[in-house]
Amino acid sequence: MRPEEPMGLLDGFKISNFSVSIDNPIVLAGTNVTGKVSFSVASNVTIKAIRIRLTGRETVTIGQCTQERKKFEEMSDPSMKSNFLQCLLTVAGSCKYTGTPREHVLRAGDYVIPFQFWIPFGLPASADSIRGDGYYGSIFYMVKAYIDIPRGRDVSHVQLFTVHSVMPIPQFYAREPVSINMPNIPVQFCCFSKGFVAAQVYLDKNAIPSGGEEPLNVTVDIDNTHSKEAVNAVRVRLLRQVEIQYMENQWGKGTFLASEKSTVQVVSPGSRGRVVVSLQPTAMCPSQAGLLIDVGYQVEVELDIPWASDQIVTRPIVLTPVPVQYDAPTFLPNVKPGKVPKRAVHCEFKYQVPPCAPDAARGLELLPPVQGLARGLFPEQPETVNAFSV
Repeated sequence: MRPEEPMGLLDGFKISNFSVSIDNPIVLAGTNVTGKVSFSVASNVTIKAIRIRLTGRETVTIGQCTQERKKFEEMSDPSMKSNFLQCLLTVAGSCKYTGTPREHVLRAGDYVIPFQFWIPFGLPASADSIRGDGYYGSIFYMVKAYIDIPRGRDVSHVQLFTVHSVMPIPQFYAREPVSINMPNIPVQFCCFSKGFVAAQVYLDKNAIPSGGEEPLNVTVDIDNTHSKEAVNAVRVRLLRQVEIQYMENQWGKGTFLASEKSTVQVVSPGSRGRVVVSLQPTAMCPSQAGLLIDVGYQVEVELDIPWASDQIVTRPIVLTPVPVQYDAPTFLPNVKPGKVPKRAVHCEFKYQVPPCAPDAARGLELLPPVQGLARGLFPEQPETVNAFSV
């Protein structure tokens, strides 16, 4: 006689077509991400709980970083990772943090469970393969749904989505021009002086959108009246400065070219000239500071002068998140746009059908009730401040 299979070992095979779908795969911080979890159960299954988890995570990988990711779990093992956002919905069964673990029966049927999560202000934008000095950092947001099966393998599915960070429109419009002085650049050959060159650099703004919608206009006024050599060219570069924590208390730094433009315009000896360069960066990760990954930018202006060391000046510049109209939130204290909390944001809720999809749910009447003390509020409501730990 064949021995009986342990209870729960094969229960996962009774659940089919388990999937997570997201309605809006690109989300602005301060708005909601919505979607559905759907699956079918052929016959009754013993479970502990059904849960849906929202996670925002930074990861750092040493060495090669693959561009092909079909699932979040398929990434190479990171040397460092940090969850700066976690929000858990317990749909059925025992709450994870406040409930008493019990077993429940999930009855046969077809299920569709709509969900809705609030994405707080002040969180970093999604970014893939941010290159450091031999290290690669990534910022991911994902929704994971799973059925906790006792003595058996859980059934789960992960869906990634993209978050664009935001900043208030008044802060975006507070941008201002910048002036940089380059006085008396010496021009000499061996011990023979050939005079000096002076220049004044103007940036038309100190912040530009990270989506590449606006150019950065750089004007260089060159005074070559006291030099015997011509100024042959002006080069303008946008440099990305990355700082990545790849091990405990170990940070790697690197500076990388993000965009460059050169203008060949000779300013003859004894004359003055003006060079205007328009730098149009493509869409890239905005300036932001995370728990493991910091990204900043600077503009570099270089004068090409024969018989003189090329003179370079730099000026920090901000690549802004998406400008939107919103008031500063009060339910995440001490969080500024582009700066994540020092500790992760965690909360757990009892599931309720979100108001955005009242007619999309199916099979909820067959689910075992939620047991535990998790809050019964919708995750998108700001009054959930007491459920956060910042």
